[in-house]
Amino acid sequence: MQAIYIGANENKMIKIAVCDDDELYINKIIKPLLMKAQKVVSVHTDIKFFTNGVRLLEEYRNFQYYDIVILDIDMPT
Repeated sequence: MQAIYIGANENKMIKIAVCDDDELYINKIIKPLLMKAQKVVSVHTDIKFFTNGVRLLEEYRNFQYYDIVILDIDMPT
């Protein structure tokens, strides 16, 4: 998991969680899309990637909140 900082405005931070069981999709689609957003958005973002919904829920239960959560629609149970 890593933080990606978008833009130059140090006063704003948007926390984003991305959860998808397909790491290839994350690496080939989601990450490049977020990198393109760097050219448009002028805020810092803290983005964490999860391949397991249980891990995301564990962080949430430990008071780790996100402004935006992007979820895979169909994940194995």
